[in-house]
Amino acid sequence: MGHILYAVNVIANLLWEVFMCDENADALIEIGFRDVGKWELTSSDRKLDYILDGFHAKENGILLESKNSLCAFVHNEYILYIGKTAGTIQKRFRGYKNPHQRQRTNWRCNEKIRDLLNQGQDVRIYVFATTSSHLMHLCYSTFSINIAAGLEDALIEKFNPPWNGRDKQGTITETEEREIEELGEEDIDVSSPVDKVPSQGTARFEIKLGDTYYKKGWINPGVEASRELGDHDEHIRIYLGNRYSKPVISLIDRKANSSGAVRIRVNCKPIAKWFQNHFKMEDCVQAIVLDRNDILLTHY
Repeated sequence: MGHILYAVNVIANLLWEVFMCDENADALIEIGFRDVGKWELTSSDRKLDYILDGFHAKENGILLESKNSLCAFVHNEYILYIGKTAGTIQKRFRGYKNPHQRQRTNWRCNEKIRDLLNQGQDVRIYVFATTSSHLMHLCYSTFSINIAAGLEDALIEKFNPPWNGRDKQGTITETEEREIEELGEEDIDVSSPVDKVPSQGTARFEIKLGDTYYKKGWINPGVEASRELGDHDEHIRIYLGNRYSKPVISLIDRKANSSGAVRIRVNCKPIAKWFQNHFKMEDCVQAIVLDRNDILLTHY
């Protein structure tokens, strides 16, 4: 019962924040969105693309790999569009960049973004992902709760974005418009501006697979390696076995250890499964810090 009440309280607080906030882009930041980048037209062929900017640009690229997320397009602090994806934001953005003939939502967004860019205006990209530790594991009984899906209706009702379905004589959610044929597309956007495969390691550490690490998949890099990693609550990718594997997306926790050393314990079930498939209890796993937001676990 306790975890159900916790989930209800988290959702109620989010919805309260939505309906009490001001009707501008600052309100998105208040409820957990990040301003991650902007749309642009390429200099060579004027194709629509996006760039991630700011100090956390690389980490925000990891954010775009999260599933069940929300995105918003903003111009001059005015919210133009809010959309949800069951897949990744990267996948959704590929549709905006290169829409298929029957994808009306993608065509409309593509054209409207282009119109503003051709006038020399900016269109910023905001993203809300449920990878925060207090959102990832919300459940009702044994069922996971999709926070992004729950917020989409409330956000569109609150902000009434002009690009959301106005060609259908009313504001509707992207979910209502989304064509079924997109669901089969791959999750990986090979044209993403983010380098997904880091080139070199900066520090190494060893994980001895005691009971907790082996069964839960937690990672404690230690004090030395932690100096090379990002800040508390930054996103991090864990590559399993090689740098070309599909990474596990987690969070950096610098509050769990009194020394401030990093602990990784969010979304670690895939890591535990990988440990159990490749190692025995009490084995040692070698790890490499590739950069502040990437760790590679190796077989050797």
